[in-house]
Amino acid sequence: MSSIQNLYEKERKLDLDSIIVGEVKIWAFIRNYIGSRLMFNQNRRVYLDKKLFFHIAKNLFYGSRALFVSQYEHVVFSSSDQRKKMGGKYVDRIDYLAEILPGKFLFIELPNPNHYSLSSIPTKYIISKYVIYLLEFLYGKFLYRKGVIENEQLLKDVLNEFSIDEDYNALIKKFFCQYGVMNWLIKRYGIKNMFIANAYTNMGYVLACKENGCRVVEFQHGIVNSTHYAYNVYKDYGRGLYPDYLFVFGNKEKEIFTEDNYLIKSEKVIPIGNFYIDYILQHDNPDQTKFRELTKPYKKTVAVAIQDAFEQQIIDFLREAASIDSTIGYVLMPRKQTHLYYTSFDLPENVIYCDFLNTYEIIKECDFHSTMTPTTAIESPSLGTRNVLMNIDNMAKEYYEKILQKPVTYFADTPVLMVKLINDSEFLSREEITLSNSDIIAKEYKENLTRAVKSIFND
Repeated sequence: MSSIQNLYEKERKLDLDSIIVGEVKIWAFIRNYIGSRLMFNQNRRVYLDKKLFFHIAKNLFYGSRALFVSQYEHVVFSSSDQRKKMGGKYVDRIDYLAEILPGKFLFIELPNPNHYSLSSIPTKYIISKYVIYLLEFLYGKFLYRKGVIENEQLLKDVLNEFSIDEDYNALIKKFFCQYGVMNWLIKRYGIKNMFIANAYTNMGYVLACKENGCRVVEFQHGIVNSTHYAYNVYKDYGRGLYPDYLFVFGNKEKEIFTEDNYLIKSEKVIPIGNFYIDYILQHDNPDQTKFRELTKPYKKTVAVAIQDAFEQQIIDFLREAASIDSTIGYVLMPRKQTHLYYTSFDLPENVIYCDFLNTYEIIKECDFHSTMTPTTAIESPSLGTRNVLMNIDNMAKEYYEKILQKPVTYFADTPVLMVKLINDSEFLSREEITLSNSDIIAKEYKENLTRAVKSIFND
């Protein structure tokens, strides 16, 4: 049994919903951080250091004029890495809402890694999420009062059982600071609706919205499946901590929201597709010719998506695979680091770099795509590119075996098998590959979004 499945079993057997602060069943929030620790075997929370301090100082006043607008009907929480270059502008998929719903939108954006210039985005009113973090810090410093944790010993026992040293008091403080700041934002600006790219680490915002009668719509930002701890909830923690609607990529995601999953009812999960995949399929980048010249020496090409949490494992696997057969070209696609950073890893010459196309454009041009668990695994077939996933510690199979099938997706337990699968694969046209993924990522994002929003907000 995997550690995540073990977590689900504990939740079914134990009264973890009795861990309460005030009237909040706080385990619902804490469990997301426990799930992350179990999944990635590391603490992925971000802590303030010198580097982060200067990053905050650099971005804190981004778009600050938007704070002085008197009223907003809608608030959006997103991240700059969700923006894609389209027609000269860096567009967030939630930008389309401004064309569908009346009223002003306040975008609150995390710079990941940095904000784009205000002139290069279509978003009219936007501030940095660092402003909100600052408000939460001040709330925690001057207004937060620590509450009694009912059944705290049960919480300690579960953490001990999983051998996790988690500062749950800090998480509880984080939750109530989120709640306090969001409550103020709603009252200050008259907000009626919240759209958010990641609700499960921002449950304090969700609760404040629910208590003030604001609708909450979450946009899928990554994988949603039976292995993702945040989307599988087997205790009834109430509706106050979860979105009213979940907009997902395709119909496949709806399958996990069964009767015993309390996060959200299946009918509130609405497939809308992926706006950027639609765009990439309809638009060619002039630099694609340059890319084809770069990869011309190789019989087969593989786009390799780096995953920060498992960077070293992926690099080691890639190094061995690339050493086996030099006729296969591997195009490295870093997530945050520059290509220069990876030159220090002493990779074979057939591991190549491309800094003039983005991740999606590279995947579209390659014969195969490879990674461990990132969302690009479900996106690449919609771009007409099949997968050979690195099944390191069986994680790729745990994530995708139930939804991604042969001959479009293969799982390689070893670098040797990966090379064999690439060389022995049967021919599939890009049309066949794309069609096979239509249930995972729906087509016509803009039309689907418009339909979904009108059905929700015109009721």
